[in-house]
Amino acid sequence: GNLGFDHTFNRFSIGLGYDITALSYDDNYNLDGELIDNSDRDRTQQNIFARLGYQFKSDKQAFLSLGYQDTAFDAPFDRNGFHRDSSGFNAAVGVDFSLTGVLSGDVSLNYREREYDDPRLESIDGWGMGAGLTWMPTTLTTVRGTISTSIEDTTQATSSGYFRTMYSLRADHELLRNLQISAQLSYYVNDYELLPDAPEGAREEDTYFTADFGAT
Repeated sequence: GNLGFDHTFNRFSIGLGYDITALSYDDNYNLDGELIDNSDRDRTQQNIFARLGYQFKSDKQAFLSLGYQDTAFDAPFDRNGFHRDSSGFNAAVGVDFSLTGVLSGDVSLNYREREYDDPRLESIDGWGMGAGLTWMPTTLTTVRGTISTSIEDTTQATSSGYFRTMYSLRADHELLRNLQISAQLSYYVNDYELLPDAPEGAREEDTYFTADFGAT
């Protein structure tokens, strides 16, 4: 669920928002047929954010965004005995722009930080880049490339969480007046924040991609 408010004062704009996400995981089985209890991954995430903008040219706007996140797990401890409730903030500064009538985008520099209630879990922080470029080769077709970063949760015994960078390319096409088709390809790099006592060879990075197709 989410709730937001936006308003423009001449060249200035302000946006305020709140969203809440509840995640519930099904159990699974390992290769030996033993039950894997995933209830320790169930959690509720809340975000509060604000964005300030200033349109310094007709086709360019500078912006500053701030956000606060809180994550509360349903179970007091996970499968490894950690209390993974956490909170953090993020800040970003950047520019929205329009280069031509068919090309627009945004670029930003952001900083994120997450601290955990359990003192044994290392906090995560880091700088990242946000960028997006939208191209409209025709009035019926839109292509958008995006780079984004985020801090994500894990129940891995050797890590407090991971810093995710996502690269995606999406295309939408209005095939008929009442039918729009879309395709998206995304590539993810997950860098894990290892605990001080993590053994050598512990999982440090995941890379994977997803492909999505749809129709509206």
